[in-house]
Amino acid sequence: MTDTELLFRPGTTVVRRDVHAGRVWTAKPQRVVDDTGRVLTLAYWPGIESLAPTSWIASLATGDDTARKQGLADLVVCTWTLGRYRWTGTALLSHFLASEWFSVHCFQDATTGDPLHLMRLFGITDDTAMRYITTANPERTSALPR
Repeated sequence: MTDTELLFRPGTTVVRRDVHAGRVWTAKPQRVVDDTGRVLTLAYWPGIESLAPTSWIASLATGDDTARKQGLADLVVCTWTLGRYRWTGTALLSHFLASEWFSVHCFQDATTGDPLHLMRLFGITDDTAMRYITTANPERTSALPR
């Protein structure tokens, strides 16, 4: 078998599963855009049905922050249940890099195609974003002006 036989072919549907403590947290069918063996690029768009924690689904449907926080508590003690969720609003292009601890996700408004910055998408302030980056990468950000 050659290395190219191990790659996903463009156009193939794969299911990305997020797993915590041996349990599936989310399961999302995504379309393969490209697979170089080093970078796997997947697409996700409105209308795709996936599985997600029911507390998260409830928080999106109602805007209830209590339900969202319950989802975090459920994650800690591994007591969540999964429900069907239909993705809405944004198109997503994700790049997964082999042997890296991070991935890159590019969100676009599904109607206009305009790129969405995570700060705007999730309502994160500049100050919060910089604190996160500094905490996640202290060796890289120690020389940045404060």
